[in-house]
Amino acid sequence: MAEAPLSTVQTDTPVEAESLQSSLRKLSVFKGVTVDAINRLLERSSSRFICHGEFIFRQDDPGSSLVIFNKGLAVEFKRSGEVDCLIGYYSGLSVFGESSFLESTSRSTSLYANEDCWVTEVDNDQLKKLSNHFPEQFEAFYINLGREIGKKASSVNDKLSQAEKVVLIRESSLNWDQY
Repeated sequence: MAEAPLSTVQTDTPVEAESLQSSLRKLSVFKGVTVDAINRLLERSSSRFICHGEFIFRQDDPGSSLVIFNKGLAVEFKRSGEVDCLIGYYSGLSVFGESSFLESTSRSTSLYANEDCWVTEVDNDQLKKLSNHFPEQFEAFYINLGREIGKKASSVNDKLSQAEKVVLIRESSLNWDQY
């Protein structure tokens, strides 16, 4: 399935931006991070609409941004050879790409839009700016990101250990909309 070019827009209207800031403060990645620091991170973030059937990101793509999944329904999976292994479904506010955000590494999974979605991306250059302007907030955010990476690694490990019982593996030629 070919990925269509996606339009990128600056963060939404002031009301939508305020709503996003309020929502982000509820996520563990932003726990203890001040509104000013969140605003600084979002200043140059970009928001984009992803149509049903497109990829938000693909496994092995270069990654240097934190993806904040705002609205829609998406499925995360990891490709191994000719099969895709389900990681999870997401329909609410979620954060992806913590590792690639911190280290500018390749994406380890793919995120596919099962319906129209809205995401916000924060480039890791914004993290550097946060460290210059709010060093204590940078430290809190960095610790939170590390904690999230640990949680996700533990979750994937649990899924792998239960793979013989409950795993969804499909041929990579099939569409995720069928699941």
